[in-house]
Amino acid sequence: MNTQTITPLTLRRPMPPPARIALIDVDNIALGGGGELRRSWALEQLDAVAREVSGAELVYAVASQSLVRALGLWFRYPEWTFRPADVGPDAADRQLLDYGRCALRQRPGAHLIVASGDHIFADLADVAALRVIVPSTHCGVSARLRPWLRRVPTGPAGAPRAA
Repeated sequence: MNTQTITPLTLRRPMPPPARIALIDVDNIALGGGGELRRSWALEQLDAVAREVSGAELVYAVASQSLVRALGLWFRYPEWTFRPADVGPDAADRQLLDYGRCALRQRPGAHLIVASGDHIFADLADVAALRVIVPSTHCGVSARLRPWLRRVPTGPAGAPRAA
């Protein structure tokens, strides 16, 4: 009779890094708090954000249809998932919050990168690791976001973006 016992083999794989999910309030970044669209300046701001979110697993961008068309954003940022902004005060912000919460349910432990200066996104810090990015020239960042804020440098319009 064989009395040897077999020890189960356990394989240990290194844990993958947490997913990075980016939420971009395109109108907030492109208009920079000024409310007036200047095409080359807006693209410079969005290029700075694009460099920072490069490599994110999911990139949700909410923008007004007119801004997407005026700046040709679908072609410039094909890796971003664009959604038209709903009409109403803070509608785009609420859409991004919903996308962020849904993504976190699907990917617990993910890190969120928020490109907006709006205070409403501070609520996400309670449920995820949060980083807030805005271009260095952006004005109007909420005081509630400052603990997670990182200002990113901008380059000339049309500068190559990180792949």
